[in-house]
Amino acid sequence: MAIMGKRTWTTLVGPLGRGASTVVVVAAASAATVILTSTSRRVGAARGAAMGAVAFDLCGGLVAFQLRPTRKKYSESSLQSRMMFALAHVQPFLLPIIGEGSWRRATARYAAAIIATAALERFVPHSTNRRVVANCVAATVSIADLASDKSQQRWLGPVYLMKVIGGHSSISTQHDATLTATVESSGTSA
Repeated sequence: MAIMGKRTWTTLVGPLGRGASTVVVVAAASAATVILTSTSRRVGAARGAAMGAVAFDLCGGLVAFQLRPTRKKYSESSLQSRMMFALAHVQPFLLPIIGEGSWRRATARYAAAIIATAALERFVPHSTNRRVVANCVAATVSIADLASDKSQQRWLGPVYLMKVIGGHSSISTQHDATLTATVESSGTSA
């Protein structure tokens, strides 16, 4: 976190305390190390570093989006910001660029994340069940992706889809904000 700076860190994940920040960074760094090492052994250090950076981002985000401060921060964002967040997650397209996947699979993963985000915003915008629905959608799409992917980077699809759909897209603007306010007013910690 010191490398990134507290302001940038808070902008990305919300006001996480030291313990929660440590959990996010350790999860992200662990995943990055495993992916960087295995990819580097197979196809070289440059491709390994690229995939390690993607693993750091996706795994860190996957963990962060399960934490109340991150969910609260993103529950306060506009619909446009929420869709831009999903649209900005172009990591699947890195795989064909570095020769580790197909354009067809990258496009399918990206489209699934965008369509699921839009559908959740349209059909389940403020439901208390949104998190359950989003995680069921994410798990279903992830299982289908994993079952049909034979590439060396099979991990990316499920992690990407669970982060974008099951994490960010599962945040209900009204419900998560109300839940956080209720918890804060009762004096209970996250």
